Parts: sequence; structure tokens; C-alpha cells
Amino acid sequence: MNRNFWLQPDDELDPKIKDRLLEIVKDFMDQNEISDAEIKDITFTGSLANYNYSKYSDIDLHIVVSFAEVNANTELVKEYFNARKA
Repeated sequence: MNRNFWLQPDDELDPKIKDRLLEIVKDFMDQNEISDAEIKDITFTGSLANYNYSKYSDIDLHIVVSFAEVNANTELVKEYFNARKA
């Protein structure tokens, strides 16, 4: 695993990286005016989260929220989130 992100011997995410990723999540939630929705989970996926990384790898974060907590029109919320994916 990429040693710039993961610490030995337990492959724990570097605390500085973790803190920065949490800041990015907070900024995303604030900018999209959904900071009132409870975050159910945050998943770090992709090649940097396993052994398939390369110099071209990027960070993939998935923020899990209940669409119904954002707005009662869950289909609209789903479409909105899909449009906001970077």
C-alpha cells in the first residue's frame, strides 16, 4: 500500500491524511448545503485504498447519507448527488 498514505505495521491511515479527508468531506457537505444530514459512513476506496496504486492514482471518497434526511424527494436528491460527483 502507498506509504505516503498508510503507516506500518498495521496499515493505518496516516492521521494527517485522515484529518484532511475529513475536512474535504465537511467542505463538500457545507458547499452543497447538506451539513444537517447525518453522515452514516465515509468510505475510502480505489487504488490508494489497496495495492493497485500508481503515480496516477487519485483519492476516492464515498459519503453515505440518507437521501430522505436531505429532502423528501429522494429521487431528486439522488440525481443531485450524481450530478455533483467529481
